[in-house]
Amino acid sequence: SIDWASVSEVREDDEPTGANDDSYAGGAKEDDTCPGTTTGSIPPQKSDLLTFGAYVEPEPGGPGFLHLFWTRVQEPSGTTLMDFELNKSSSDCGNGVNPVRTVGDLLIEYRIEQGGAVATLKIREWTGSAWGAAQDLSAIGAATGTINSSAIPASESDGLISSGGLSPRTFGEASLDLSFILDASKCESFGSAFLKSRASDSFTSQLKDFIKPVPVTIANCGSVKITKTDDASPPNPLAGAEFTLYKSDGDALFEPGTDDPVGTNANGLALVCTTVADGTCGFSDVLFGDYWLDETVVPS
Repeated sequence: SIDWASVSEVREDDEPTGANDDSYAGGAKEDDTCPGTTTGSIPPQKSDLLTFGAYVEPEPGGPGFLHLFWTRVQEPSGTTLMDFELNKSSSDCGNGVNPVRTVGDLLIEYRIEQGGAVATLKIREWTGSAWGAAQDLSAIGAATGTINSSAIPASESDGLISSGGLSPRTFGEASLDLSFILDASKCESFGSAFLKSRASDSFTSQLKDFIKPVPVTIANCGSVKITKTDDASPPNPLAGAEFTLYKSDGDALFEPGTDDPVGTNANGLALVCTTVADGTCGFSDVLFGDYWLDETVVPS
């Protein structure tokens, strides 16, 4: 029930339609590690993009939800095909658009049949040389998407268009549950996202238009920062306090024999953090979840 106008998403506009509109060069495919680019108008029967937006909705104890939208000049004939790419790296591959791909990067395929209202969303993972097999997120309830069936007045477009409004079937959106998409057994993070359109139904069809990447923060890990002080006013930092972090087994009791310590050292002992002169220490790359923090050494 939350509208795009009520959140602060990151958005990026495409170059204006015409001779200077950037697009992929002829023959460019999704599996190309760094596809060629060019300039020139997009054929009217293809999706000429206007704007791309992304918003990560936080969720206590989890990675949250990723919301995406796109707008285009007009509805093309045939199927609507959009590809959202999520990348861990922000380094340019050399074409001014695509980041250098890393194993585990994600491609989200958004498809709506001609005249349809509900999108099918599938996901692929970069193997190191190509995109892997597609998994249907819609079928397992991990994602949903749709398209506008009626015109959106300019006054209700959240600044997406200044006059005339958005025609029917020129605004699409998708929402994805990141707990299904990110590997719950290891830390994963993505720092950029961008949008592409394809020429036809086939995954190997030619890439057409694109909108350059926007920065995003998508992750399933966080950090635990500890600050140890005395009860003076103002408080004084205390060095030498030692802490161990334990993953909760889900009940309301802290049981060191049942709740496992997070990480071990070379000798198989639980990792600890020890506060320094400013009273701080911490644990990084901690998967989202519930934890116990045990102070095992107390300073005088």
